[in-house]
Formats: sequence, structure tokens, C-alpha cells
Amino acid sequence: MRLAPEPPKAGSAPSDAFLDRFAALPAGYSEGLYRGRRYGVTVRMSEDGRRSWLFGEALGGGDHVSCNLYRLGERTLLKPCEMAPDKVIDFVLAFQPVGQPGVRPAIPAPQVRADRKA
Repeated sequence: MRLAPEPPKAGSAPSDAFLDRFAALPAGYSEGLYRGRRYGVTVRMSEDGRRSWLFGEALGGGDHVSCNLYRLGERTLLKPCEMAPDKVIDFVLAFQPVGQPGVRPAIPAPQVRADRKA
């Protein structure tokens, strides 16, 4: 019998995919979509770049996500704020910024080749 993988623990090292998506989020305030709902998200970084903070809130109310990300030399530590790490990880991986000219989205749009017919 196969056991399900253990969920990440608060204070655990996040995956490379999570870190890449987190780094792609726009600094400051932005809006975007998460699982079909519009969210306002603020991302801030400390002056020395060792601590990042994320707070996202459903604009219709009823949900939020919050975490701190610490870069400690070779280690990176994810510390969700009073919620399961899985919730923060899923949010960062699935959130798509919208309506921000010049901002790279968290999930790139698929490329369409010019020689292909739609």
C-alpha cells in the first residue's frame, strides 16, 4: 500500500517551483485570479532581500492567504501566517496577476506558432 506524501510543515523549505512563482509575483499591490476568484495581493521585501511578505485577500471577501519567506544563506524557509502551508503553496502556484501592463504573469500564456493554423 502506498502512503500519501506528507504535507509540508510550517517552517519547511519550499520547492523550486514555489520559489520561482513567488519571485515572479509583482512587488507591491496587484490584482489577479486564484481558482476563479479575484484577489488583491501585496508582496513586500525587506531592504536586505532576506525576508519577503505576502498578503492576499479575496476582493469579494471570505478568504485570505498570508506568509513570510525567509532566505537564510543557502536555506529558504516558508512561514505561513496561521494557516496550512499547503494553502499558501497552492495560492502562489495558481495565482495569475491580471491587468498589470508590463508585469510578467505567474503562469505564462501558451505560445502560438505563426506557421500553425488555429
